[in-house]
Amino acid sequence: MIRIAGAATILAAVTGIAPLMWTDTARTADAPTEIMIVGMIHMANPGTSVFNVQVPDVLQPQHQAEIARMTEGLARFKPTQVHVESEDDVAAYYARYLAGELQSDRNEKVQVAFRLAKHVGLATVHASDAWILGDYGPIQVFVAAHDSKEAVWDAMIVKAKETNEAQNEVVRTRGILALLRHLNRSDTMLDDHVMQRWLLPIGEGKEQPGPDVVATWYRRNIFICAKIIQAAKPGDRVAVFFGAAHSYLLRQCISETPGFKLIEANDYLPE
Repeated sequence: MIRIAGAATILAAVTGIAPLMWTDTARTADAPTEIMIVGMIHMANPGTSVFNVQVPDVLQPQHQAEIARMTEGLARFKPTQVHVESEDDVAAYYARYLAGELQSDRNEKVQVAFRLAKHVGLATVHASDAWILGDYGPIQVFVAAHDSKEAVWDAMIVKAKETNEAQNEVVRTRGILALLRHLNRSDTMLDDHVMQRWLLPIGEGKEQPGPDVVATWYRRNIFICAKIIQAAKPGDRVAVFFGAAHSYLLRQCISETPGFKLIEANDYLPE
């Protein structure tokens, strides 16, 4: 077997083309690309997840004050790019925001990402989602046909409900900013990520509905990370706003990629 490095050397000798190196020569240690992953809640309460945080009306004055403080805090990062959880081009949407429209839009793209981008003077916002969804239907069919797996599925649902209720309590008693700081803690992100592991026992032989959903989730986040990396330039400071469930894998991808430096969101989210 020829090792990859050896193959690259042989290719260079035959073709005269220098072997490719992983790290972009322009992306030096002197000017790493800084990426801040900000795990978010869906502020407009779209109900797109199995369990959803019940966010209060963000247009109310007290919550607008929280978001204004958040914007000031995140602006200290001085982002040169802002990325949002959308697969569609958001150029026209952001242009409407810059023109003074969308004042009643409650979603986090407008309320947080666009507000920050405008605050720091950015002309564009990047859409970096990859809409690849796992199918939970086969999981439920498999569980229904295998009594031994029902306890695993039920325990996962109970844990998810408990987590959701705890997050709702933080919002009710301490506000939106407190929940965002909670979601961007390393232990919270790890707990959320580990929940995916509960699906791995749900399968047998060639029928693997649980692992298939987990693999699909990993695939989606790898594509998101790739879009972020592809858009960033050496020396950029990139603020990424995605649902908090994405945080662990996106942070892992960025931190393991040469030339990129992971920045902690809670260093900039105010208390």
